[in-house]
Amino acid sequence: MRWLLPWTLAAVAVVVAGNVLATVVSPTPTAMTLTPVPLEDATARPEFCKWPCECPQSPPHCPLGVSLITDGCECCKICAQQLGDNCTEAAICDPHRGLYCDYSGDRPRYAIGVCAQVVGVGCVLDGVRYNNGESFQPNCRYNCTCIDGTVGCTPLCLSPRPPRLWCRQPRHVRVPGQCCEQWVCDDDARRPRQTALLDTRAFAASGTVEQWHGNCIAYTSPWSPCSTTCGLGISTRISNVNARCWPEQENRLCNLRPCDVDIHSHIKFPSYQKQGELRNHGTCSFSSDSKGSAAPFIPTASHTCLHV
Repeated sequence: MRWLLPWTLAAVAVVVAGNVLATVVSPTPTAMTLTPVPLEDATARPEFCKWPCECPQSPPHCPLGVSLITDGCECCKICAQQLGDNCTEAAICDPHRGLYCDYSGDRPRYAIGVCAQVVGVGCVLDGVRYNNGESFQPNCRYNCTCIDGTVGCTPLCLSPRPPRLWCRQPRHVRVPGQCCEQWVCDDDARRPRQTALLDTRAFAASGTVEQWHGNCIAYTSPWSPCSTTCGLGISTRISNVNARCWPEQENRLCNLRPCDVDIHSHIKFPSYQKQGELRNHGTCSFSSDSKGSAAPFIPTASHTCLHV
């Protein structure tokens, strides 16, 4: 059995030597340390406003129809951005045209946007929904338009006063085949036609006076200014001339002027001239009466004419 011990020791030595050799040839892999490459920060918002403000000496000259407004930094006067133009914190969109800056295309910075049109709110009348800007006729007597959630109507049936002043009992009646009501007079035909004061019912919408008129003080406020300086707008007033004698808001459409018309050509500006040029003109022609007759006047340095 002694011969077995040397062979066992030799086998163990061979196994240990093989493990050491395998460790040297194939070392255990270690984790590699990667150095990150600096990338551009996509969330950083650029600064469009500078303080203190740096403005040009004179404001810019904007094209016709473009508003001259204060920038978003509350610093300088700029020409407002129009529909489809790029907009920023400083370069804001034209508020007079109902534009706003849409930053949805610049995520996640939300720094540069595009001027878009504000979508107005629709209207609901008698269970029917109408789109913003849509015109419709709920009946044959009114033409209405939906403007950003408010319905404004204009009457199609004008109700003039009774043509005959001697009629003391006028009233509105429906004529078969016609939409608008007509005035009729219920006075006795045998009554002599003499001029008399109109009864208060002549100005009412119907010939009969409701019972509540006896205990109600009618009040109607003046119409408010138009909501827009050009184009279609809304004017409102408060009135309690209704069946409940309750103050309610009434709306009507208004249109001061078209938005696409150049009003500068219709404005007459005074032409200032030098005193020497005025003296060369001799006398001024001034219409002093309704017939347009001209009288001699002497021009002065203050651009006025003195009667000779």
